Amino acid sequence: MTTQEIRRRRLKEWFSEKSLPEKEKSYLSQLINGRSSFGERAARRLERDYGMPSGFLDSDTSDSQNTPPSLVLSEEELKLITFFRGFPDSAKKEALIEFESKFNKFNELFKELLASRS
Repeated sequence: MTTQEIRRRRLKEWFSEKSLPEKEKSYLSQLINGRSSFGERAARRLERDYGMPSGFLDSDTSDSQNTPPSLVLSEEELKLITFFRGFPDSAKKEALIEFESKFNKFNELFKELLASRS
């Protein structure tokens, strides 16, 4: 099954119990029915705009025994990823260093708290 076929099937599954939004009803119908090209940018935008987990449209669930479970991200996690991807490479490195520093700081505080309770 091609990536476009998987995306069409997954988009159809997503909207199977929801009505198609009026503003994109025609476009979504064209994507689902294969009358419009379903590229990477369109897939990511639809995932973002309609609250789908990242990579949802590309995950082929028909072969789920060989596929690890997909990672479901919260809205806040998706925002962080979206912002991070918009940074220049130098700012990405700085952000990662800062996050790692905060992570390590909170782990140390947690260890100290546990030690003080022992």
